[in-house]
Amino acid sequence: MNVDRLKIEQLYAEIERKRAELTRQRDELTKLRTELDGFAELYDKLVGRLQAELDGLWQEIESLQWQERPLDINNYTTGSIWGPYGSMEEAFDAKYRQGPKNDSIRIEMPTRSSASDDELKSLYRKLARKYHPDTTTDPEEKARRTVIMAQINAAYRSRNFKELQALDFGVVRKQPVAPPPPPAQAQKTMADLVNTIHQLQEEIDWTKIEHQKLMTSPLMQFKIEVSLARGQGRDLLRDIAAALRNDLAQARKQLAGLRAQRR
Repeated sequence: MNVDRLKIEQLYAEIERKRAELTRQRDELTKLRTELDGFAELYDKLVGRLQAELDGLWQEIESLQWQERPLDINNYTTGSIWGPYGSMEEAFDAKYRQGPKNDSIRIEMPTRSSASDDELKSLYRKLARKYHPDTTTDPEEKARRTVIMAQINAAYRSRNFKELQALDFGVVRKQPVAPPPPPAQAQKTMADLVNTIHQLQEEIDWTKIEHQKLMTSPLMQFKIEVSLARGQGRDLLRDIAAALRNDLAQARKQLAGLRAQRR
């Protein structure tokens, strides 16, 4: 009997250690998400809006050019106004995102989905209102929404509109949720305590995986590149923004010429 009591006490102690580890891992994940969210906001402010405007101009230019171009079915090719590149995205990659050959890190800017900024933000806000853990007082439901909200934030940061839509339709990846702490006087069997330890460990492992995903994400790699450039006295974001403004001026000029030809 004394052996069983000692074993139970050891299991309770292990549960407390797991909970402390889970709290620490969650705090680190939250801190990293906040850091990347701040950088993403800065990117959108300096670069993202210019890139979106340039994409829109090139789409209109391409549309007008194809309207002016007679379609020869017998000699149809997939020629592109982007020269050797298949799209504006590929052309921009080659011009701005490729660093010098000796760079140890390749610049990877946040990928854009087919959805507009307004569509992404609108769907994100809708999901946040629906799943934010602060909108419920039930402990189990709060834990479930915390996991879902983490998926929503990750999808929004990576501009994964498809995954946001899946979450909107209720397609949620199952993640283990740690149960609330057992009452001091609660009678639990050893099997219950062992199961609690396993659940806590699974939640710890999942949190570590999410942290690693963010650390190796394109957004983090680009943030590192910006930091390295700043150490060399360069402001990479503003350099890219300046190049985009130059391209915007050229695109506006080209678009104005095409519109004039159609009058």
